[in-house]
Amino acid sequence: MADNQKIDTLTIEINSDAAKAEQSIRNLADALVRLASGTSRGLNNLRTVAGDIKQLSNATKGLDTSKLSAYATGMDNLSNSIGRFANIGDKITPAVN
Repeated sequence: MADNQKIDTLTIEINSDAAKAEQSIRNLADALVRLASGTSRGLNNLRTVAGDIKQLSNATKGLDTSKLSAYATGMDNLSNSIGRFANIGDKITPAVN
């Protein structure tokens, strides 16, 4: 009788372990599907960025960069000049009222 009891216990333990293993495999499969989906989206985004960089590269091939520093200085001066007018509305409003 004791041998039958051990066999029943062993069968229950094997079934329990098999169910846990099956659930773990399902969890792993779900995680792999989510990983593949996320990786696919990331890869598509990288392809888009690479295409944008290529377009930018193609667009800048014909630029004369020898004058780029002068352009940057001019833009900086323009920005500073425009910045002086930032609060002009505050000064004009009281004079109009």
